[in-house]
Amino acid sequence: MARRLLKDFMSLDRDPELADRALRQSLSRIDWDRVDGTLKTEWIDAASARESDFPLTAEALASFSESSTTRPAGENSLELLTSWVNARLRGQVVDPELPVSTKEIQGLLQRIRDDAANGRFSVGGPEIAEVLAAILSLGQAESLWPELVGFLTDSRVSRDDRTRAFDRLARDATPVPTEHAGAFRDSAADILESSSSRLEFHGDVVPYPAALRFLSVNGFIDRSVTYGHIARLFGQEDLQGRREAAWTAATLSARGPSAELLALALPMSHDSDVVVRARASVVLAQLSSVESPLAPLAGERIGELLAEDGIEVPLSVVRALSDASVDLGEAITAKLSELSNVHPARSVRLAAQKALVREV
Repeated sequence: MARRLLKDFMSLDRDPELADRALRQSLSRIDWDRVDGTLKTEWIDAASARESDFPLTAEALASFSESSTTRPAGENSLELLTSWVNARLRGQVVDPELPVSTKEIQGLLQRIRDDAANGRFSVGGPEIAEVLAAILSLGQAESLWPELVGFLTDSRVSRDDRTRAFDRLARDATPVPTEHAGAFRDSAADILESSSSRLEFHGDVVPYPAALRFLSVNGFIDRSVTYGHIARLFGQEDLQGRREAAWTAATLSARGPSAELLALALPMSHDSDVVVRARASVVLAQLSSVESPLAPLAGERIGELLAEDGIEVPLSVVRALSDASVDLGEAITAKLSELSNVHPARSVRLAAQKALVREV
C-alpha cells in the first residue's frame, strides 16, 4: 500500500488540498514498522519536496513514520551513513551505533543490483558500496560482508558503483573474512576482464584497474598474474591505462618490497605523461632499498625527475612523494632540501618544505 500511494502521490498535479487530506487519512492506516526503510526514505524525501502543496501529508509522515523522527530533514539513509563514517574517520565523537539499520543498507545495495540487471544506472552522489567498505574497515556491520561480496562480484553492476569500494578496501588493507575469499578468487578473472557498453565515469579500461589493486593486495590472484596485468595496462596507448598501471604499482609497492615492481616502475618514470612519472616516482622511492641490481637506479631516477626544468614535473613528483608518506632516504631528502631553498618556483619550494616536514 505504501508503494502504491507513493506512486500516486508523485503523479498528483491537481486539487492538492483535497488530495492532501485523503493522503493523510490513508497514511494513518499504514503500519510503518513493517515498511521497508528505503521506501520510508523515499516517502520522506517526496513529502519534503512537496511540503508547500501537501502540508498535511508531511505532518502525517512526521507522526507515523518512525524514521522521520530520527533523520534530519532532507537527509536519506546514504547521506546519514556517509556523514557518520566521515565523522568516525576524522576521529570525532559520534554514536557508536550505525544511524541506519543493516536491513536498509542491504536494501540500498540490492536496489542498485536490481536496477543494473534491468539496464538502469545512476550517476553521482555517495556510493553505498564505498561507504559500506569504510564501515567494515572500522570493524562494524560485519554481517554485511556477504552483501558486499555479492555486489562487488556482480559484473552487471557498473564500475562507477564499485570502483571506490575496491580502492577503499585495497587502500585500507581491510582483511576479507576467510569464508568470503573463495568468491573473489573464483570470480577474479571475470571481474578483471569485464567491460561495459555504457559510458563510465571511472573509465572502462581492461583489465579493471581498481579490482586488480584489490585482488592483488589481498592475494586473490598470483603475483605473476598481477605483474602481467600491470604491464598490459602500461602498454596501452590509452593514457588512462598507463596512469592506472602506475597507480596500481604504487599501491602494491606500499605493501612490501618487490624487485619486479621496481623493474616495471623504471620505464614508467620515463613516460610522456607527468602523472605517470609522478606515480612511478612513489614506487621508486618505496623500493629504492630493495635487494636488486636496479635499486641504485631508483634514487638516481627520482633525482633526475626532481631536477627537470619547469614546474609541473618536480612539483608533481614532490607532491606524490609527500602524499605517499614514503621513507625518502638521504639522497632524496638532500635533493628536496635543495629544492626548498633554490627552486625558482615558490610552489615547488613550499611543496618540498612540506615533504621534508613529513619526513621528519
